[in-house]
Amino acid sequence: MCGTCDHDEFIRACDVALTDITDLPDRCNAAESWEEKVEGMRSWAEENEHVTDAMWSALEAISEGAAKWLDR
Repeated sequence: MCGTCDHDEFIRACDVALTDITDLPDRCNAAESWEEKVEGMRSWAEENEHVTDAMWSALEAISEGAAKWLDR
């Protein structure tokens, strides 16, 4: 387990992002790509019990993009 990261928190954040992505309108062309990326990062974090700053940054960017589509 990584002493400097909280992979469980990251996994929970991925789950929230995946729920938001599922709620995106069909016209959001990025949704499928975002879903694949988040699922991949989530799986990696779960398998390795680690998360990097770059993964957090990517997840935040995807979550912000989804939020704009959802008007949050």
